[in-house]
Amino acid sequence: MIAPVRLTAAMVEEARGLVGPYLKPTRLLEIKRSGSTCKTLLKLECEQPTGSFKVRGALSNFTRRPASPAGFVTASAGNHALGVAWAAQRTGR
Repeated sequence: MIAPVRLTAAMVEEARGLVGPYLKPTRLLEIKRSGSTCKTLLKLECEQPTGSFKVRGALSNFTRRPASPAGFVTASAGNHALGVAWAAQRTGR
């Protein structure tokens, strides 16, 4: 069994540096609820080129791994597959 990896701020910053050249930052939209003092922000990942945050993970994966003659395979026909296809196209995989 593989031990789980604890996510650190440094790992997040590294991933940000890897995907940053390919993706624009998405907007934060503040919503106000009447009678509430809480500030609520929505991160609009639907503005990503594939309509989902999953492209970030695909790009992070592609930029960390060496190219393989066998290519890459995903078991998805949805947002993850779209992210993998988009990332493969942009990174020349």
